[in-house]
Amino acid sequence: MKKPILGLLVLASFLLTGCPVSNLHPLYNNSDNVAEPLLVGNWVPPDNDEKGSISFEKASANGYTMVIDDPDIGYVDRYDVQLVRLGGILFGDFRFSSRSHAGTNIDMPLGMVSAHLVVKLKVSKDDMEWSTMEDNALKNAMKTDAPPEKPTVGKLEYDANDSLVLADTETLRRYVVAHATDGFSGVEHLKRAK
Repeated sequence: MKKPILGLLVLASFLLTGCPVSNLHPLYNNSDNVAEPLLVGNWVPPDNDEKGSISFEKASANGYTMVIDDPDIGYVDRYDVQLVRLGGILFGDFRFSSRSHAGTNIDMPLGMVSAHLVVKLKVSKDDMEWSTMEDNALKNAMKTDAPPEKPTVGKLEYDANDSLVLADTETLRRYVVAHATDGFSGVEHLKRAK
């Protein structure tokens, strides 16, 4: 069965065992100055039958722009990406910035909040490993005999629907370091387009 490329990175919940969680606050702070030159370029799924691509471009200052082009659905989505290195691990903070169809920008629904998605990355010359921060740790924490009054993962507070992490940046940073293995989905791969 063919999977749209858009789902490969942004809507990874359809492909991975857990469900990615969004964060109200960013993972990066003003002192982060992380660059990863190998990230820049065009990336495709390992399955050669897939159409579309994910590309990373260097943006102003320390950031990157990720562009997801999926010809099957006709949309091009752009994300602002900030890199953070914590505990020797590279993380990306992805935030939706715009969508277009046939060259025309599409306004997103009124009231939509552009949240942050934390992705653990490992980039080499021709391979990119990525995994998303997910809710499995939340589910595991909720299995205790005395669940907390408000849903939490470690010290991460969630909204009432358990869909948005409300923790501030510093708490989020401590969490991803402490849960770099059990708080993220299984690893997926993209290969550099030739």
